Amino acid sequence: MQPPATKLAELPDRLVLVGASVRAAAQSARRGGFLVAGVDLFGDTDTLQACDQYSRLDHPQGPQALETLTGGSPVIVVGGVSAGLVPKNADILGANSETICQLRRPDVLRQAAQACGLQFPETLVDAREAPPNRQNVRWLKKKNSSSGGLGVSWERAGGGSADESNQRPGNRLPQPYIWQQWIPGRAIGATLFSDACGISLLGIFKSQFVRRGSNPFVYAGSFGPLSRSSNALEISPLLAQRLVRFGEMVSQKHHLRGLFNVDLIVDRHAAGWVLEINPRWTAASELVERSLSERGLLAPNDSLMRWHVIAQNQCLPIALPSVQAADHDSVWIKRVIYAPRDGVINPRCLDEIPNRNKVEIADLPPAQRTHGRGEPVLTIITKLSPHQRPTPKSLSPFELRDTIRAVRGHIQPLGRGDVDYSPRSSAYE
Repeated sequence: MQPPATKLAELPDRLVLVGASVRAAAQSARRGGFLVAGVDLFGDTDTLQACDQYSRLDHPQGPQALETLTGGSPVIVVGGVSAGLVPKNADILGANSETICQLRRPDVLRQAAQACGLQFPETLVDAREAPPNRQNVRWLKKKNSSSGGLGVSWERAGGGSADESNQRPGNRLPQPYIWQQWIPGRAIGATLFSDACGISLLGIFKSQFVRRGSNPFVYAGSFGPLSRSSNALEISPLLAQRLVRFGEMVSQKHHLRGLFNVDLIVDRHAAGWVLEINPRWTAASELVERSLSERGLLAPNDSLMRWHVIAQNQCLPIALPSVQAADHDSVWIKRVIYAPRDGVINPRCLDEIPNRNKVEIADLPPAQRTHGRGEPVLTIITKLSPHQRPTPKSLSPFELRDTIRAVRGHIQPLGRGDVDYSPRSSAYE
């Protein structure tokens, strides 16, 4: 049982959100009653609608605009960009750069994982030379500062230098790449929440990937929350308990408050292998928020982003919910649609796609934005029936497949060349 919540301090009226895409976090913050200034790389239509002020991060005046937008308001980095972009005098809510660097260290992750009954893959921190050739071991080259799988690739035959710049004499910067043993299994993300009174496992979601060039594990979506009744993946109570213990240890040692995510692999023996910690709002957070609202654990005028702000220095005014023993009649699914060819999409054509009344289209690009092959175009969010039978509010896997194909088919080509960016695995593998 949690101790009584502390008296709520005064919350800020305005938040500055910085990330590769701030759409979902901005919508959550707006729902929680905050004014929102957003800075990201896309400027999607629904992002602009959720923000009171907005600036493109890749604009030539982006850094100056970010400093102007901050204006004394607290800043939250929601992923996909370095916290080093934030002005030094800004008030950052959440993990700072030093904490993020600590949580990327393989020795820190290994020690915490093993202390909680979890595993950690063998990791070599110096990627200037090829990893040892071992029977039945495959290696991944991972870039420390990347996100969304964009910096992860297979070891190339013959090895070689990961980054020639690191071999210059006098270079004292940490190596940007590591070698890590590939663990076969199912990739999942566990969303945890910590405040001054305790920690809770809010949801476990299966991750989906697509291949983009030499990167075979680019994030393409999530679905869940998974539970014991889900035929998509068996999450044992023991694994859930170990995840909570892991989150508690990490949050206490590194003073994490609010939302954070643990990415891991569940192998064929149901063992969990920790891959990384993301101390922030993540891509699956909006599905967590929808699930909590559906279960009546999040009030209509409340939001996860509001919880995240409150938790930085106090307890929530309610007891933290938990999904460890929850069963779900349906699961939420989020699919990022990548362009199969160079082209543009007419947003008005999306009203014609199958099952339009059952899906939410998010990250909607402005009309006539050009998309390069393999770039993200938009996101589909809907409920998926776990029993493969559609309901008035949910899709079957076959209906979802048809909807995705229809969206991709509306990308009008600008040039030649086509490639398949469908997921490597089905939702029910």
